[in-house]
Amino acid sequence: MAITAEVQKGHTYYRCTKKSKVKKCGQKFIREEELERQLSLMLRGHALPEDWGTQMLAMAEKEEEDRARTSRTLAHEKKLQLATVIESLNRLLSIYISQDIDRESFLEQKAVLIIRKKALQEAIDADETGTSGTWLEPFKEWIEAAQTLGEIAEIGSPKEKKRVASEVFGSNLFLDNKKARGDALKPWSLLSENHSLLEMVPLYRTARTFFESKGSSSGVPRTLPHSGEGSQLQNVPCLQ
Repeated sequence: MAITAEVQKGHTYYRCTKKSKVKKCGQKFIREEELERQLSLMLRGHALPEDWGTQMLAMAEKEEEDRARTSRTLAHEKKLQLATVIESLNRLLSIYISQDIDRESFLEQKAVLIIRKKALQEAIDADETGTSGTWLEPFKEWIEAAQTLGEIAEIGSPKEKKRVASEVFGSNLFLDNKKARGDALKPWSLLSENHSLLEMVPLYRTARTFFESKGSSSGVPRTLPHSGEGSQLQNVPCLQ
């Protein structure tokens, strides 16, 4: 079943959506005000401290700058090696034309140099069209979004809290005995409800690894704005 909103005597209640005339939902109604309060607690538990976010963003940007600098150095070295191989090929051809080397030796050495040239060119092309840095933008967007959860939990509208909760918990969000429950999706699940049990650097490394593995397709919302209609939780499951 799913949860749907129903207005009674000026108040909005949430209940199971009946999809079967035979099977009834045993869950009780929950008022919107109580659901909002519970969602606020859940969102607050997954908010990122602002100072942590600032430090993590600085670490990510510095690390990417260092990687880019190293990548440029390596690319320059590869181009120098490629130029040397091309020069060797030209010199080998000149030697062969001058008949200072036999055909069999010429072909053997040429084959080795051609293989080396191809490998270097492919490596250079891969560096120029690689995905280095594609993780940084989604990572930054997540950090900035996670920093807003506490504020949304405090002053966000009920619709906004429901929409953001749907993004953080996805289909894992459900009602059980008038209690909103659910496990957060990654990368939100990396944030503990008790931040005192977390350390900033390990959290940064774990989050960075997640975003590096996903590249630019992390699925994390670009922003969590403080306005908008939001979700009415029409498709959130309900325990029987």
